[in-house]
Amino acid sequence: MRETIFAEIERRLNDIAGIQLVERMPSGDPDAFPCLSIFDGNQEVVEEGSAHTRHSLTVMLEGFVEGASGANVHAALSALYADAVVALITEPPLGGLAETISEAGMRVSVAELASKRRLGFGLDIQIEFSTQRGNPAMPA
Repeated sequence: MRETIFAEIERRLNDIAGIQLVERMPSGDPDAFPCLSIFDGNQEVVEEGSAHTRHSLTVMLEGFVEGASGANVHAALSALYADAVVALITEPPLGGLAETISEAGMRVSVAELASKRRLGFGLDIQIEFSTQRGNPAMPA
């Protein structure tokens, strides 16, 4: 079930117009901009029933645009953030794969990547989904 959720997130982010790179669990700095990275965050069991287990999963996104400062690069970063939220926060959540999906926290920073300054954000997405009790690969 987790793999299906991550694959859907990756697919939706790749569909954003103008995005140059989407990577899941990247092992290094991005080399094309604008870009989005998907990180597997914390997962906890929030409810257990006789036939299901409900999970709360935090997915962390990082987005980067070229440029270190100024109104234009900040506007580009805000647009990338908005595009990511529009792509992911839908009804039904992730096309029915999840029960809920919502924004959690966001952080903005100037980042040095490949010896060049870029503006970036980190965004936490909170997802709740249920699986069969004892088999987290199968939906409830």
